[in-house]
Amino acid sequence: MRRQFGREQDFGLENLTSEPFFSEFRVSNPVSKSSYRVAIRGVGPGDNFCSCPDYATSELGTCKHLEFTLARLKKKRGARTAFARGYQPAFSELYLRNEGKRCVYFRAGTDCPPAVAEAAGGLFDAEHDGMLPDERFGELERFMTVVSKCGHELRAYDDALDFIAGRRDADRRAAKLEQLFQRGAADPKLLGLLKVPLYPYQGQRRGPRHQLRLDGRCHGLGGLWPLQHGQGGSARPDADRRARVGADKITVNNLLPLAETWGQEADVPPPTNALARFGTPEEDIAPVVLFLASKDAQFLTGYTLTPDGGSIIDSGR
Repeated sequence: MRRQFGREQDFGLENLTSEPFFSEFRVSNPVSKSSYRVAIRGVGPGDNFCSCPDYATSELGTCKHLEFTLARLKKKRGARTAFARGYQPAFSELYLRNEGKRCVYFRAGTDCPPAVAEAAGGLFDAEHDGMLPDERFGELERFMTVVSKCGHELRAYDDALDFIAGRRDADRRAAKLEQLFQRGAADPKLLGLLKVPLYPYQGQRRGPRHQLRLDGRCHGLGGLWPLQHGQGGSARPDADRRARVGADKITVNNLLPLAETWGQEADVPPPTNALARFGTPEEDIAPVVLFLASKDAQFLTGYTLTPDGGSIIDSGR
């Protein structure tokens, strides 16, 4: 649908470099007055980049802006030869692919020094197009040092840098929590800090070690209840409270991910949701929170969003 819809749009297209095909473009919408940056590296899903929210959150590896750009470029003279030859920049790249699962990839440039190529070979998975395996994220800093010493140009787009920074922060938090509360959810120091008991999944065991999970997940509609039902839980909304909130331009929305979304342990059955995969707080919930906190959600209030991979569809609710 995005491919067909994108090809039918009357967007504006501006090439931001001297390269005719494998370049960066500005795609502008004359109706909404919005514009987004598009980078073309290939013709397949996940090859390219767009700065729009749809590309960042859909995990389809494409969007209407990318499809519009590709459709326009394919009509140009020399496009077939250029796309058949492929993207061959002198510089190397770290980029994020958004097809199915967000992963960082490395693409060596034509001027990539042997030392950088050797270091990349030991870090990135060549059998999976240069993907960075999750278990090797801690080695990325050393690789960047090698690239810097060689003086080789390595480019990375904002989405890849944000993803890497998020993973590093998550790893540091997990290490700090494990250092502070070595017995996990049963640690007396933690129990002395909490005013409410943890849910079972928040202290569940993952692998050989006990991992404490303080994700702040919501299991009810308490945040929206006063806006929707009024005092005492009556069916009549609390008009005064809603008016005060509205006058202050406060939006109140909920996230309600299901517990199954997070079961990634080895002893947990495969997911039964529509997307047939488990979700993670960093990759699947954080973008939704970011959307709700952004200007794009300024007219959205009183809603409960359920980022659960489609579990609610299968449940028949």
